[in-house]
Amino acid sequence: MIVPEMDACNNDEAAIAVEGLTKRFGEVTAVESVTFTVFEGELFGFLGPNGAGKTTTINMLTGLARPDEGRIRIAGIDCSRDPKAAQHLIGVVPDESNLYPELSGFANLCFCAALHGMRKETRESWARELLKTFGLEEAANRKFGAYSKGMKRKLTIAAGIIHRPRILFLDEPTSGIDVASARQIRLLVAGLHRDGTTIFLTTHYIEEAERLCERIAFIVSGRIVGVDTVQNLIQPAREKHMVEVVYADVSLDLAAKISSAFPGFECRTQAGGAVRVRRTHPGRTSGPLPGGTGGRGRGGQEIASIPGGCLRPNYGDRGGGDAEREGKARRPHMKRWIAFWNILLKDMRTYYLKPPNISWGLIFPLAWTAMFFIRSGSGLDGVRSLLPGVMGLSVLFGTTSLLAVTVTFEKKGRSFERLLLAPISLELLMLAKTTGAILFGVINAFVPVAMAAVVADLHGVAWGTVVPAVVLIAVSSTFLGLFVAVSVSEVFEAQTFSNFIRFPMVFLCGLFIPVESLPSWLRPLSHVLPLTYGADLLHASIRGAGRMPPALDFALLAAFCVVLFVLSLRNIRRKWIA
Repeated sequence: MIVPEMDACNNDEAAIAVEGLTKRFGEVTAVESVTFTVFEGELFGFLGPNGAGKTTTINMLTGLARPDEGRIRIAGIDCSRDPKAAQHLIGVVPDESNLYPELSGFANLCFCAALHGMRKETRESWARELLKTFGLEEAANRKFGAYSKGMKRKLTIAAGIIHRPRILFLDEPTSGIDVASARQIRLLVAGLHRDGTTIFLTTHYIEEAERLCERIAFIVSGRIVGVDTVQNLIQPAREKHMVEVVYADVSLDLAAKISSAFPGFECRTQAGGAVRVRRTHPGRTSGPLPGGTGGRGRGGQEIASIPGGCLRPNYGDRGGGDAEREGKARRPHMKRWIAFWNILLKDMRTYYLKPPNISWGLIFPLAWTAMFFIRSGSGLDGVRSLLPGVMGLSVLFGTTSLLAVTVTFEKKGRSFERLLLAPISLELLMLAKTTGAILFGVINAFVPVAMAAVVADLHGVAWGTVVPAVVLIAVSSTFLGLFVAVSVSEVFEAQTFSNFIRFPMVFLCGLFIPVESLPSWLRPLSHVLPLTYGADLLHASIRGAGRMPPALDFALLAAFCVVLFVLSLRNIRRKWIA
């Protein structure tokens, strides 16, 4: 039975309204002309086989993909052109548990809350409450990577609701986990729905939809084939279900006895010793879900009692729950900078301040320097002449190495989707992701300076030029690493691509070999590399041997920074939010 959903996007009562939604990948149409409406407070099921277009649809609804055609309205907000317009209202639980494996359960929840601008005291309090509600208190300080599949799914659901979203998207929450964990998650979902959250649930389990959902939509090969209540859609199929059992010796009154014992079933004896049983009055075997906590739900399943204080959304003025109401008391930019600071802090702790990364970022450039130092045979008097090259190498390898690999790693593990779903602009998000690498590069640059100060005279160095030059070199090198990260899909590709760019730069950018000494046919290549201008600034300020006016070096280096950042954002929108 197909229920028309005409003019869905003009329905003021809809939490989610979709009209004519279409998505193509090349010549393949993944979703075609999908139209439906989800009402406020409804638990709506989206069913279909694997590959039917469920995840593609949910990605378009949440801003992880752009529709080729159609309209999307989330809580009355038109998201067709701006996918991030309603991300402050929604929570998302993807089909894979995509939290950060190196963070603890508690830290993961706090970080996800911070992405929505929640203050430290609030997010820590809600994280503890959710860990208790989901039965994960004892595993709160255990790394997420050590969780079982069922525990990962529960924590992923907790991360999706910690900011108390008005609308929750659940993409196959019980797929691939054991029966006991799946049952627990279904109970949690039912509790969330009972507490007032609008839920959009995708699944390929018809039994799950029958137990939980009020209405369901069937999608097959990218097209909706039916939208109706669970009972109306399933009833025709039930009427056709029958069981046939063949006996070697069938008594004449067996059919009558079965019919008497099971009212609502028709039983007939067939030729060849077969007994055919068919249900004649399909319907529920249990009553509707009671209004109080606990009890029996659809299909007779037991509904657990879940404390509503940590799960219930607070719509108030249709503003997106407590997390948003909390933010209204402060200026909106404060929420964005809370997210910015916590992304930076997480990256510094997780990646840049780890001892192996610190040592690698320093030892590798120093090894190159030692090679040039020994080769030149200039003794300690040559330390100052080598210092610009050492600083440039330290920045280049310290920034590009970690950023290109970590961003690619997060994208492959899908934890980067957490950031793309945060209600902050893509520009601010990527600045937060790159600031850690910039700081790491700047710190790396001044370690050789501290070492050189012990054995060489650094008087006369123009520090007023050195410091901004190092910062711009770090920014341009970081954005180069970002450009590499968004151009590849595998970690080893990021490493290979980075080395393909970095190693020629060691010789072409004037770090140790003057550009004038290069063959004439290589010099034009030097001038399309940003580090050439940074190296010229360092040589000018430390050795007094610059080739170009410092103002021109600064301008060109800043231009490279802007171009690399813009190109990286363009690639992210084109490849990662396709």
